[in-house]
Amino acid sequence: MMPEMDGIEAARIIREIGTEYARNIPIIALTANAIVGNEEMFLTKGFQDFISKPVDMMKLDAVLRRWVGGKNTKDETSLPSSAARAPGNEKSPLEGIAINGLELDKALARFGGDEEILIDVLRSYTGSVPSLINSLRKYIAEENFESYAIDIHGIKGASYGICAQETGKAAEELEMAAKAGDFDTIKQKHSAFEKNAETLLNDLRQLIDRIDDAVRKPAAASPDPSLLAELRAACEAF
Repeated sequence: MMPEMDGIEAARIIREIGTEYARNIPIIALTANAIVGNEEMFLTKGFQDFISKPVDMMKLDAVLRRWVGGKNTKDETSLPSSAARAPGNEKSPLEGIAINGLELDKALARFGGDEEILIDVLRSYTGSVPSLINSLRKYIAEENFESYAIDIHGIKGASYGICAQETGKAAEELEMAAKAGDFDTIKQKHSAFEKNAETLLNDLRQLIDRIDDAVRKPAAASPDPSLLAELRAACEAF
């Protein structure tokens, strides 16, 4: 949900300050309105570039490289994948994984093939979405359409961001109903949405737990006697 001052007005005010810094500081539009012609509109309103949601990490990387750090270049350099950076040929933690309702291949491509980043994003999703779902229940009881629309909007964006299209689409439909004050649709469809979202969250938690278990170092059954002897000798010498 937009604040009282939208991005276009904020960009105009910054440019009108008149200093060299204000005239030249890069301002990037981040919007869900990916409509043909919008990019040109933003460029005429004081923005240097344009990114649409859900964010494509390759596009984001290219835009940041273009404008951050004094590198004003049109070269779009790809993010190196985790496979390219990792030494050896370790098995991918996502290899052979299939989660109903999550287009994992597309999600991985969105994050430039970097599995570590994607796993961190999935971890963040499982950490933040449950509290939003809890808030939605309260808003339904209160018939608080405005707050419901804000939180379901957040779930929609987060779900589309990880390529959980089914959950994102269901959240989008509920957001539209909330904005229209259509409480009947919310009452009819929220339960199915929540069940779908909870199933996805449980599957993601299980995936993350398996990944964490795979990388967790096993604890030694007992201390290494030789190491203890060395530590004792060092303490006595000290």
